[in-house]
Amino acid sequence: LFIFFLTILVIAAKQPKGKRIWHLILLNLPIIGKIIKKINLARFTRTLSSLLSTDVPIIKSFEITAEVLGNVHYKAVALGASEEIKKGVSISETLSTHGKLFSPLVLQMVSVGEKSGTLDSLLKELAIFFEGEVDETLKGLSTIIEPLLILVLGGTVGGIAVSIMAPIYSLTQS
Repeated sequence: LFIFFLTILVIAAKQPKGKRIWHLILLNLPIIGKIIKKINLARFTRTLSSLLSTDVPIIKSFEITAEVLGNVHYKAVALGASEEIKKGVSISETLSTHGKLFSPLVLQMVSVGEKSGTLDSLLKELAIFFEGEVDETLKGLSTIIEPLLILVLGGTVGGIAVSIMAPIYSLTQS
């Protein structure tokens, strides 16, 4: 039953609507959601910074950046931003409508970068910051996972021991 449920879940997650729901669930998970947001922000800022520093047009930069991002919601924001920029809306205004995906730090740095004309270098600094944050979070995560693994393994071994000893004990009683 578990394998059947898992298979259905994987098939549903590969469909466009299922993928959107699955990615939304992942973004809202307590620890994993923060890591996924930081990874996507690091990719977003690193890619956009690299493209802008090589004089790729900004609209094309957002389209290419959308292809690099792993999360469907971040992809949609990047593609939507390219459409909004075509209309003349600033990058910071476009990204600020998606406050749950982009932290206030990103929004402020993008706004400052647009006004000062140094968007590519500020995005590069943001990428370095978020990559460092991801590294630190993953290092801390291993210290959290170790006790959980010990508990799971202890529970498994205890369950196996009880399942072996219970029939033997019941035979000796009868």
